[in-house]
Amino acid sequence: MIEEIKNPFNPQFGRRPQTFIGRSDLIGHLIRSYGNLNAPERTTIVSGLRGSGKTALLSDISFRLEENPSWIVINLACTENLLSDTLEMILFKIEQRALKFPSINKVAIKTPILNVEFEKSKTEYKSFYPTFLKVLEELKKFEIKLLITIDEVNNSKLMQEFASTYQLVIREEYEVALLMAGLPQHVDSILNDKVLTFLWRSNHIRLSLIDPYFMKVAYEEEFQKRNITIEPDALDYAYLATGGYPYLYQLIGYNLWEQEITSNKITLKEVNKATELSKGALFQNVYSIIFRDLSSVEQKFILTMAAHDMPVETKTVRESLNKGSSYINTYRERLLRAGLIDAWSHGTFQFSLPFFREYLNEQNKRINFNA
Repeated sequence: MIEEIKNPFNPQFGRRPQTFIGRSDLIGHLIRSYGNLNAPERTTIVSGLRGSGKTALLSDISFRLEENPSWIVINLACTENLLSDTLEMILFKIEQRALKFPSINKVAIKTPILNVEFEKSKTEYKSFYPTFLKVLEELKKFEIKLLITIDEVNNSKLMQEFASTYQLVIREEYEVALLMAGLPQHVDSILNDKVLTFLWRSNHIRLSLIDPYFMKVAYEEEFQKRNITIEPDALDYAYLATGGYPYLYQLIGYNLWEQEITSNKITLKEVNKATELSKGALFQNVYSIIFRDLSSVEQKFILTMAAHDMPVETKTVRESLNKGSSYINTYRERLLRAGLIDAWSHGTFQFSLPFFREYLNEQNKRINFNA
């Protein structure tokens, strides 16, 4: 009888996956840099496509750093409550820390800051900076450092105010670090904002796809824990099908794990079934959103690309769209920066995401069917 072990693969967005691979060096470097007040990594902006592991990266760093009693970590989303959430979450963490560490219990109770009540409907954002300073002063007294992570950043007015305030407290040499993550186009918008030019001096990370070989090793190791082996051809198909895309790695692993394995061996049949199930979730949960967020011209560009074999020549797309070189180059560069296509060789390019061409060809079929 095969021992029942909890599925280690987690394709849910927002949760820290149990099998988090391919980023250990990056995570270790960032955590070590937080010990250096002058390290540029203390302000880091991470960009990447949906499903590239941005949120998982933030979650893993938060999880590890929270184990250090010298740090408080608050995790935020870039919403209309960003400023008030920042203050409230710090106060909440201070109260939590007071319960765990009696040495600061007295201060946690008597500190005036802890008695401040923030009503989101009445919060005036103009008071954010002085209140933030008061909170940081309390942390400084007890040599507690603060890491703020913000997911799904965008160039909103509140984000501008938050970042500008953060710059001011850094000048005051408070022990604060900031780790942000967002889609490439949103991060580019923030970096190109005239108000936030100081962020150009921060650490920028573009999450690329992971070498699929990491996924081969991980699949082998995880299934060995169930005393299950994967036949060589099945293993090759499983890890190569991921294309190095973290979300698809989690999906295929999850669907493969959930199958009833009647023997101690996984064959190509089981991997094919898991891959097809994963493609359905991938198309619905990620690729449909990526496609929807593109402009109509960008959609037409990649739909035209998908009608040709990969890699496709720039000349081929230009002739299919009946547009000039300048037009084609403009949209090709946009898609390159968004991470949706890769340059293959001089004058040719291809899709960067696994099965993305298949998804687009499905869209082409539906468009033609309904025409």
